[in-house]
Amino acid sequence: MAAFIVSRNDQRKLYRDCDSCRANGFGINGPASAYSAAGWSIFSVDPYGSPYPQGQYLQIGGFHPGGPSDNPLLFPTDAYVVDNKIDDGYPRRGLVYADFNDCYSAPKTLDSLYNYDLNSQVCILKFIFRK
Repeated sequence: MAAFIVSRNDQRKLYRDCDSCRANGFGINGPASAYSAAGWSIFSVDPYGSPYPQGQYLQIGGFHPGGPSDNPLLFPTDAYVVDNKIDDGYPRRGLVYADFNDCYSAPKTLDSLYNYDLNSQVCILKFIFRK
């Protein structure tokens, strides 16, 4: 399952310019996003085993035509702030995972840290559903 979430400005343009988008309910079944071309997807990779596979999770990332929202969207510092507020602040531990090539330091272990020095959108976030 995947949904496409658009910003309020893009939503107005989308409704104005796209009859099929209005018919399919884009922007109606989810809140408007501050990021344009952002979305979410829900996945299930069994069984759970840290750091891979993550089990069931909600993923937030950039829009990917014809596929899940898995393009990088967030700056590492923004991903860290979300992770630290909700979870533990580590990109590969706990219930909030960061993913994508340069989002966090190598080697890719449970103790990896976010690449705070990068000033580009290189992260997606995964929110893991687990008891």
